[in-house]
Amino acid sequence: MKKVLLLPSKISKSLIYIATTMKKLTTIFTLALIAIMSFSLTSCDEDQQIALELDGTWRGTVDSKNGSFYVDIRFYQDGFSRHGRGYEYDENMYHYGNDYSRFNWSVDRGNIYLSYDDGSEVVIADYELRRGQLCGYLQQARSGWDMGYIHLTKLSDNRYDNDYYDWAKKQEKVVDDDVAQ
Repeated sequence: MKKVLLLPSKISKSLIYIATTMKKLTTIFTLALIAIMSFSLTSCDEDQQIALELDGTWRGTVDSKNGSFYVDIRFYQDGFSRHGRGYEYDENMYHYGNDYSRFNWSVDRGNIYLSYDDGSEVVIADYELRRGQLCGYLQQARSGWDMGYIHLTKLSDNRYDNDYYDWAKKQEKVVDDDVAQ
């Protein structure tokens, strides 16, 4: 009879062990699922991350077959999108003349596309973008012709740029003046 009494106690201990193990596994699984969902809902894709990094003012050089020149480029991102607008100011190293150009830009499949107001289109391809440095090859978008090599250093980030706050204050003053009248 003792064996019959021990069997149910072993079974009940086994059932309690299984129940507590299942509860632990369910809790661990739930926490893992919450962690995975929080990362998947808050992360952005690679093109958005590149666009976010581009947003700001950059300075550096372009080395081409026709010579080298200094360049200042400002990228303005449209919200948290993969595109925006910008301008480029080129200064010839030999002071033969300077050039100012406006463009729209976008990031698609890891490439950076610049579409200038004069109709020309350039791709920054095979580049490295990290730690405030952008180095890569400039190519004509349509032909793929190699135009040169660009090396830029990020000077400022538009998210913290005073130009925006100055503009916002001017807009606020205009609204206040209109309300006062």
